[in-house]
Amino acid sequence: MRLVLFGTSGNQAYVFASNRLREAVGASYLISEATTSVVRDLGKDHEAEVLQCSSGSALVVVPTEGHARGLVAAVTEHAVRKAPGLQVLGVHMDIGAVPPSPDEIREIYRLWRWHASRSVGVAARWPRLPVVAACGSTDAPAAAWYSDSVPRRGTPSDAEVPRPLSAQVIAKRRARPAADRRMKALLDRTPAGKGLRLVGTAELFEDVEWVGVVHADANRLGQFFVDAAGLPNTQMGALSTAIQRCAENAFGEAVAQVAGLAKRTQELPVVPLVIGGDDLTALVDGRYALAFTTRYLTAFGEYAAADPVVRAAVHAIGNGALTVSAGVAVVKPHFPFSTAYQLAGELCDSAKSVAKEHRGSHALDVHVLLDSTFTDLERIRQGYQVVDGDGELSVTARPFLVPTRESATIPPDRDWTKLAERLTVVREMPVAADGRVVTRTQLHALRDELRRDVKRAERRLSDLKRRAVTEEDRAMLRALAGDSAGVRNGTGVLPALDLLELAEFAELEVSA
Repeated sequence: MRLVLFGTSGNQAYVFASNRLREAVGASYLISEATTSVVRDLGKDHEAEVLQCSSGSALVVVPTEGHARGLVAAVTEHAVRKAPGLQVLGVHMDIGAVPPSPDEIREIYRLWRWHASRSVGVAARWPRLPVVAACGSTDAPAAAWYSDSVPRRGTPSDAEVPRPLSAQVIAKRRARPAADRRMKALLDRTPAGKGLRLVGTAELFEDVEWVGVVHADANRLGQFFVDAAGLPNTQMGALSTAIQRCAENAFGEAVAQVAGLAKRTQELPVVPLVIGGDDLTALVDGRYALAFTTRYLTAFGEYAAADPVVRAAVHAIGNGALTVSAGVAVVKPHFPFSTAYQLAGELCDSAKSVAKEHRGSHALDVHVLLDSTFTDLERIRQGYQVVDGDGELSVTARPFLVPTRESATIPPDRDWTKLAERLTVVREMPVAADGRVVTRTQLHALRDELRRDVKRAERRLSDLKRRAVTEEDRAMLRALAGDSAGVRNGTGVLPALDLLELAEFAELEVSA
């Protein structure tokens, strides 16, 4: 028996070769298809048994080396023809039995990484000599004149005029309608998403003030599959399909959450890029980004706990629960999308670092890019460290933890459930109102002072407490302070800033 692993590399460079969303949607679709339906369809001709497949990777078993070579040739040739510019690499090795052992799975992933590190880059496929026209969307050489639409009679509009485009850009644009159809079908087969319709990719940026770039990834799922392979009677293909179904159903729940908040079922401000296995990448109206993300996290956990195949594997391994980490980068609509996605990925990694310490809990990290001077997370978070007379303080408690039934004790400042309750109070702050002293102007000033002069922020908060006479003002101040008496708590964290920065984007409850 031969174990075959397919994987794509350079995904981020492929998806974000240009800053055009329509091309990113098509590119994400091509990546997903290359290691899911393409592997399944072509595998039928090579007697392949699919053990696991998701967007970007697939693991299958075939009877002989000849079958393995034939399948690798077929899948990679399909990628060259249908998805030019996408790097798909297949490797195979001999195994003793099906399912493969955990050591065999680890070895084939090591083998894939070794070959991937030595493969020739995609840029070498398109030399620029002899001189050829440049692509109108990327820096690759043009392959043909192309337009997304057929020009009407008379003078065509600017959008209808053909332009010189590269082969990979043309493939991405041609794939976008199929990506839209797939997403419509995906929503209709989920319990919560049936009948819901998403906004077009072009319309999203026209209708929103902020865009939330969401990237979510299951915690330790690779190790989970390795451990599951060592269990007796484990059907790896069924387990992979079950986890994919959990992710799709969770996405449907998240979209339904947005529908409830937006109070409509059509033209919902969500543009998914990747929903594959445990991965989710989507663009969401900034107002609903946190609600969308937290609902996805909790729903994934709920569906995984309810699925008999997943539940049996989790119980046998002793993991406690399958959990997800997510990063949300909230940016202005015209901010470079590739940079925002990179920040969302760094935020997801940050959330995973906390999830490791708190098994059984989901994790969430978020940043609102009010200042684009720095866009890498390490530099951004350095700006959240302030020094006063008592030493260094952190003005953020992020990343947050989203509890499940399997969660152990969570630090109060990191507990998203408690923070969300306080956010719903803080987001109701008025611009100005008779008899109110805690207004939006005061809280904006407090937010700035927390980053620059903690002592001054404490004096402002004390003054507001002294002057507050209405119950609304007192409730607002209690929400800001949380379990602490002032702007700081006993662990050297100033949690009030998280509330002040995120309140605008915390429309968390579905309206009745």
